[in-house]
Amino acid sequence: MDDGIFYIVCCSQDRNGGVAAVRRGNGGRYEVCSFTGLAGANYLVAAADGRHFYASGGDAEFRGFVAALCAGDDGVLSVESRRFTGGQGCCHLCLSPDGGHLYAANYRSGSVAGFAVGADGELGELEEFDQHEGHGVNPDRQEGPHAHFCGFDPQGKFLLVNDLGLDKIFAYPYDPARGIDVAAARATTVAPAGEGPRHLLFEPEGSCLLVTEMGNAIQRLEYRDGTFTRIAAVSTLPAGVTQPSKAAALRLSPDGRFVLASNRGYDSIAVFERKTLEFVSCVPSGGRSPRDFAFLADGRMVAVTNEFEPNAVFFDFDAERGTLEPTGETLVLARPLCILPR
Repeated sequence: MDDGIFYIVCCSQDRNGGVAAVRRGNGGRYEVCSFTGLAGANYLVAAADGRHFYASGGDAEFRGFVAALCAGDDGVLSVESRRFTGGQGCCHLCLSPDGGHLYAANYRSGSVAGFAVGADGELGELEEFDQHEGHGVNPDRQEGPHAHFCGFDPQGKFLLVNDLGLDKIFAYPYDPARGIDVAAARATTVAPAGEGPRHLLFEPEGSCLLVTEMGNAIQRLEYRDGTFTRIAAVSTLPAGVTQPSKAAALRLSPDGRFVLASNRGYDSIAVFERKTLEFVSCVPSGGRSPRDFAFLADGRMVAVTNEFEPNAVFFDFDAERGTLEPTGETLVLARPLCILPR
């Protein structure tokens, strides 16, 4: 398979919606080498075999869906099947560590859906589901539950689901043979109220970093058996910034020295020293509303998707200083969201 390819998901409800495969062309610049139509797609994950992929999304009526895709030897993806998630506005998904289950977060309706994954990568029907209940303190953004992330802890014992609308992180015990135990789920409240937990990632030491969308913050949380305790927090915005903004993506540098976060409103990528959470640098994202960004395969370049510009912008990353420098290269795409390196 072509290891130079990476994927960008374009969230459009017309023929421009789907997954673009991108690589360097003969002229040395990035270009779309193939496109797989999948209207409303917004996120993409890869199976361990590097050949099977799964996308989340919502159709024109907001019905959430997940789709199974398969890559050929040339990296071109084909849609194999699609399943509805039983909720609205599906925005994120993950595979279980054993590869036997796919879980999805329905943002608009605030629920979690689970599907069995066959040995051939095929998706089964919807068989696991949990509807969150309640609301948060922000009447505009937290009028109800809004599941925004799902992922597993490093031990594979719990499925973790962030609910932005409830300011909670849910932890569902997981068993490869039975899936998640909804009845035994435990929930940690994220403070202060109104933070809006979005995505989280685990650190080598076992703690985790959480980005809060509405709080514009990175929180460090101690983690133990499905429960979280806040240790520290830092704003994703440089000192003195007062304009409305909301945080989005959170990534570690390949060597683990830095953590990066994107800001939408104050359109930028901020870099922090990971262990101390000290501010290092901040650079404009090159467009409006940087929804996602990712380190490409060599770890020396970062691609940023600006949802409402709409474009993907490329930056050189200085791994010693933790700084980003725009290369001047831009790729125009229809409402680009997720980036998945190969």
